Amino acid sequence: MFLQTHHSTPHSVHSLPHHRDLLRDPRDLYYSSRERERDRARYRDRLRDYDLRYEYRDRERELYERERDRELELERERLEYIAPLSFEQALAMGRTGRVLPSPVLNGYKPKGGLHARHSDSDEEDWC
Repeated sequence: MFLQTHHSTPHSVHSLPHHRDLLRDPRDLYYSSRERERDRARYRDRLRDYDLRYEYRDRERELYERERDRELELERERLEYIAPLSFEQALAMGRTGRVLPSPVLNGYKPKGGLHARHSDSDEEDWC
């Protein structure tokens, strides 16, 4: 009877290369100059594409902001050249010199008496 030991099996630990031989190939550890150049070229291309994309966006944004500023300036100029209303014009629009509207002009008369908190008759009734 023939017995196989662990040394003769193809999957033995000893059939693997020695650990120092694993690191002998410099391509395993370092970039080759060709790989370095390839990665640099990819990075340059990515930067160029990024610049083109965002340069277009920046140009569009700048044009939009210029147009908006021009419109705001025209609106400001238009508002500055409107002459102030005369007293008669303001009165015709319902704008008088007073801050609060007069109750006599618009017909509003406050109704007091039923729910008034304070009246002269209450002061007389205290005793």
